[in-house]
Amino acid sequence: MVQTDNPTTMKKLQFSFFLLISIFLITSCEDDGKPIPIGNLSGRPGEVVIVCKKSEWNGEVGDSIQSIFHRSQYGLPQDEPYFNLIQTTDQNFNKIFKTFRNILYVNIDTNRMSKAELTIKRSVWAKGQLIARIDAPDKASFLNLLSENRNRLINFFNNKELDRLYLRNKQFGSKDIQKKVFENYSLRITPMKDAYIATEDSNVVWLRVERKRDLGGFEHQISQGVLIFYTEYTDRKNLLDSNLLANMDEYLKKFVPGPADSSYMTLDYKYVPPVSTEINYHDHYAKEFRGLWRMKNYMMGGPMVGLTVLDEENDRIVYAIGYVYAPQFDKREYLREMDAVIKSLQFNDEEPKKKAQKKS
Repeated sequence: MVQTDNPTTMKKLQFSFFLLISIFLITSCEDDGKPIPIGNLSGRPGEVVIVCKKSEWNGEVGDSIQSIFHRSQYGLPQDEPYFNLIQTTDQNFNKIFKTFRNILYVNIDTNRMSKAELTIKRSVWAKGQLIARIDAPDKASFLNLLSENRNRLINFFNNKELDRLYLRNKQFGSKDIQKKVFENYSLRITPMKDAYIATEDSNVVWLRVERKRDLGGFEHQISQGVLIFYTEYTDRKNLLDSNLLANMDEYLKKFVPGPADSSYMTLDYKYVPPVSTEINYHDHYAKEFRGLWRMKNYMMGGPMVGLTVLDEENDRIVYAIGYVYAPQFDKREYLREMDAVIKSLQFNDEEPKKKAQKKS
């Protein structure tokens, strides 16, 4: 049973499901009951398999799970959930879904459980897999624990998706770009495959990725990019949202031109105003911004995710603004790709440690 309100996403999930069914039918004759050896991930980015009884899914348990994962993600021009959900029972899970990338396993058992517990496991049946399991003696304790960990669960699965994207970029991204950014700006960034430097200045570098995707017999353009720059840090007032946003607009206007004369990128403050969240970014004070961008004097726009990090050692604030333009497609996963790029940002010789954690 696939739960999604988006028709395009429904088709994608149906394709993934029927492909897995076909693979299972081909290989089931070889299943001798032994544990499945660890293998490659299956499922699409942004999917979470929910393993629970059908009666639970169709009741308060399922409604509560969907209220968490199907919340609309802020900063997207159309409503898109944080994750798409695929529900299955324990019997079907053992046969088909074990190698899925993201799994939430629900076990409500009065006879075996005395209290509700949340456990996280990684790479159990597939490399890079993340499994969250909630065991509870009754529905009430399950719902209480789920509510207490609603944001934690979203962050678990989102950070794991970012980890996977980072590793992909590390393998396929341009080493020449990484070297150039480090040598010229004392910054480390791990770009996507096919990224190129569109603009560079004394304290600015603009990375772009341009690609095409077929839909309805036509090729449609998908544009993604990250504008990286830094400004001087003199006192705490520099870290106010108003000052950070003003700097973003100033640099976007100057360094990200639009297709027409006098057109340029700016943040949108009318429809989906940018919102900030304070985070601890590898032991540096930082803020994450989400919202929309638009092209001044031209009909273009899309989602953005921004990161501002205080580099105390060098008395500077480093900015990384990722954007997506993909008018014919859902944008959540394209934006997550840009989030993974900006979250690879490091200073000097620091190496990536763990993903940024939001302050509680």
